[in-house]
Amino acid sequence: MKPLKILFIKMCGLLLLMFFAFACTQDDPVTLNHFNTELNKKVTVKEPIFLKGTTHFTSYALKEHRVIVSGDENFFYCDAILTHVGGQNYILETTERFALDLQKVRKLTWQVKMTPSGHLSFSWPDPDGVHLKKFEFLTGCIPYGGPGINEGTNDYKGSFNGKYFHAETHFMAKQVRFGDGVPFYKPPRLTELIEGPIRFEFSFELEVDSN
Repeated sequence: MKPLKILFIKMCGLLLLMFFAFACTQDDPVTLNHFNTELNKKVTVKEPIFLKGTTHFTSYALKEHRVIVSGDENFFYCDAILTHVGGQNYILETTERFALDLQKVRKLTWQVKMTPSGHLSFSWPDPDGVHLKKFEFLTGCIPYGGPGINEGTNDYKGSFNGKYFHAETHFMAKQVRFGDGVPFYKPPRLTELIEGPIRFEFSFELEVDSN
């Protein structure tokens, strides 16, 4: 009887494992379906959406392995309105105020593409072709490549999930002289020109304004 008793115990254990496995497979589809629903959720914009947050301008000296200026130091406060104009076309109107000098205000209108799943793409609005020339004036840096440079302007990629709006651009540049604008690229902040390539990252960090 002893061998039969051992066999009985093993069978009970196997049945118990099968029960737990069955229970888990019942829960998994619910979790997976919920995940897929969140992932594939469509973003709809019927009325203008008011956004609020910041825009950041970070730079890294790659040869020296150091941050020149962080986006937490070099940023603008930003108010924006996102308006649907048809199909995947949107208008983003932004008003920025420089954190170090709130009297400095910049207003821009961006032509934005957004897919039904919320993927964003747009370029710096530059009808006069002077955006990167202004960048060179302010920083003393000449852009020369990277995924964010396209036909003399900056391309942004990002996403909007109905609440949070994030987009960024990355590109490389080299400093050839001290900048004439913002204080981060000239004395006394810099005592000499930055040697080697510089990686710039510009980004939007906005969310729907509930007020």
